Order: sequence, then C-alpha cells, then structure tokens
Amino acid sequence: MGMNRLHALRPAILAWSLALWGGTAAGDQPGGTNNTPELWLEAKLSPSAPYVQSQSLYTVRLYQAIGLRDLEFRAPAAPLAEIRPIGERIEELTHAGRRYRVTERRYAVLPFASGELALEPAGISAHRGSTPPAAPDIVLNAPRIKPGVRPIPRGAPAGAWLPAHALELAESWSADPATLAAGQPIQRTIRISARGIDASQLPELQVRGDGITAHPAPPALHNRIEGDWNIGVREQTWTMVPARPGAVTVSETRIAWWNVGTHRAEVARLPERSLSIAAAPSRTPAGASGSPIPDSAPSPTPPAPPPPTAGIEHARAPFGIEPSTAATYLLVIALAGGLCIALLRRTTAWLRFAHACLCGDARAARSALLQLEAPRPPAAVPKTLGELAFYAPTDCQYRKELARLEQHCYGPHHDTWRNGITLARSLVMCKLRRKWNKRGQPQPSEHGRLITASRDGRHATRRR
Repeated sequence: MGMNRLHALRPAILAWSLALWGGTAAGDQPGGTNNTPELWLEAKLSPSAPYVQSQSLYTVRLYQAIGLRDLEFRAPAAPLAEIRPIGERIEELTHAGRRYRVTERRYAVLPFASGELALEPAGISAHRGSTPPAAPDIVLNAPRIKPGVRPIPRGAPAGAWLPAHALELAESWSADPATLAAGQPIQRTIRISARGIDASQLPELQVRGDGITAHPAPPALHNRIEGDWNIGVREQTWTMVPARPGAVTVSETRIAWWNVGTHRAEVARLPERSLSIAAAPSRTPAGASGSPIPDSAPSPTPPAPPPPTAGIEHARAPFGIEPSTAATYLLVIALAGGLCIALLRRTTAWLRFAHACLCGDARAARSALLQLEAPRPPAAVPKTLGELAFYAPTDCQYRKELARLEQHCYGPHHDTWRNGITLARSLVMCKLRRKWNKRGQPQPSEHGRLITASRDGRHATRRR
C-alpha cells in the first residue's frame, strides 16, 4: 500500500525537483532556453475559442535587450489547421526601466476540426556573439497555447457553414438594366467578401429570373489581408438575355452566415429586381459580309410583247416566232429567273448555316438561322433564338438545341460549340414534321398557346 502511494507521488516529486534545481519554467519547451529579463517570448490567440473554419489571430512577440545575430522566427504549426503569415511589426519600448526592441509576428489560424487544437508554439533561433558558432546558441519557444475549437452550433443556418466576422454581398451591371431590350445581352456581377474565412468556403450562387436567361461564367476566388484578418472574396459574372419584351423579374439572392462576434445567424440579401424590357429594335438580317440581305428577291417584270408592225397583217418576231409566243416565252423565263434567285438566296442561307455548324461557329449559326426565317411576314420574323424556339413543337429536339446554341452565343465559351451536326439534324426533322402536320400559326390563349393542325382535311386544336 505504501509503495502505491509512493508511485502516485512520483510526478509531484519530479516537478518539485525540476523547480528546485532550475529546470524549464512553465511555458518553455524542452530544448529551448528559458525566458530571461534580457530575452523572452510571449504569445496569445484571439479569440481563444474560435469556431471551426473561422480565423483566429496568433500573435508572438520577442522582447530583446541584447544584440542578436541571424535571428530567425519559426511559425506556429498544427496538423488540423491552416496557418498563414499576416505581417510583422517592430517597435521600441521601455519596461521596468530597461529599453527593449520588440518584434511582433502575426499569423492567421484556420482550424479544420472542432475540439482541442494541437498547436505547436512559435519560436526563434539566433546567435549571441559577434562570431557565430556552427549552430545557434539561442533557441527559444513561446508559451504553449491549447485552444478549444467550437463545433457548428445548433442554431446555425442550413447549407454552407460560413463563420465570419462580417460578410458583404454586392452587385454591378455592365450597363443600365432599365434600358434593356429583348434579345440584348447584359452582364451582372455579384461579389461576396467575408472577413475571417477563406475564399474557397464561399458558396456558389444561383441566379434565376422570369423572362430572362442567365449564363454563368467561371467564378474568380482570391484572398487578401486587411489589417489582422484574411478577407475571402468570390466574384461571379452572368450574361443575362431578356427573352421577351415587357416586365421580367430577377430573383432575390441571399446568403445565410454565422456572425462569430455576436454568435447569431444572419442573412445577406440582394433584393428581387423588376425590369421593364423594351421591344427588340427592327433590323434586317445581315449576311456573312455584313451587308443587309433583302427579305425577298423581287421578280423581274416581264417585258411587254412588241407591237405589230403597221400595215402587216401577220407580223413575225425575229427567228420566225409569233409575238404572242415570244411574250409567253419571256414571261416563263422571267418567272424562272425570279424562282432561281429566290432558291439561290435560300440555298446561300442553308450553305452558310451548314458551314457554321461544321466549323463550330455558334454566332454564325445563330445569324444563319434567323436568316432562314426571314421569308415569313415581317411581323412574325423572329429576332432572338427564344422567339425562334416558340415556333417549334414542345417535344421537339430542335428547341433543346436552340437553348444550347443561345448558351454558347452569350456564354464565355462561344468558341467551343460542338453541337452543329445535332442542331442541323434536329432542324431538318422539325421542318419535315411541320410539313407533315401542316401546322398553322400559334395563337395565344389564357392558359397557354394553342396550335391548329390539319391532316386529311380534319382540323383539331390542342394545347402546347
């Protein structure tokens, strides 16, 4: 029984012996020198109990009243945290009647997991004399700090965990959205900046709208140091295209985050925006060379038959052709010429469309598609791909390919379009389906759009 008590008292006896014989003081690490009135280190962590994935500020200060050579700082380290240097500051001060040079280093600590953080302290190594030996004769460690990292609290908002000291949400437009017209693209950029977290933690945003399409570009992430804090920034740009004139709505954007200063959940918002879209300006489709192409090729006026020669009862045209027969031939030739011109113009548009599909040129394919619809009545000529898709059946693959084409035209990767063959095949199938069903023009209704179809003389009306 006495031996058991002796074994239990061995740690206390060892600690008393070290204190009595001048062992390492509290806060010093094995292998380091003790703090002395001439040279010592101090360290602190603020806040001392951070939330997981939020930043704490680790500050280490070296007080020296003696000269040192080859002074080197060792940063703190932790296996479950990212540590980044923030800055250094040097000042002179007087303490207890003695002049000190104070060197301060600051580090951002971002813990990955909750619980006790195994944080190795910062330290220094230096030489004392004017002729330095092979190895540093001064190795000093800062006092050890054992912070407790808080887990995600119960009242945290659902979704991405964003423990920040401050979070801002802002937007900017490449032009005034109040002056938009149907089919006119505009760029909208949303910027998130959060104090005390890394940029990679900021969530991806979704932008939606009623009557307007949004095509996102790749986001830009970066971190910067502002004072004693890491600022994470995420910027993302959308190309937005109104599909129709009238009132359109851009949905609200919101981010829920946790305020580590007040220990409360907060929400940053960009309110819903209503836009009044003007009608698309009338324009003539442009050809490949940029010169306008007329909507329809005018048929040449057939020349009038030559009048009969006076005094001759049976006047004959040259080559022994009767005047009435010659007039008929000229009329046929004129009509054939007009038909050839129209077919040539139509064939040119098809060839231009096929060339754009084969070359993967999304914008040239869009221009050629709008030219192919030019022979319709002027009031029905579509000016955007959204209007062009309106004339296609709902379950037609052609509508999906038009949406992909529009995304490539206004998105950041318009030069990587590879759906030309699929678009051309779906266009041909759609036109064959139109001719077989003999569809009429769609008519608007209160709950949708009505399409009148006829086959074998029977008429029916169905709702798209």
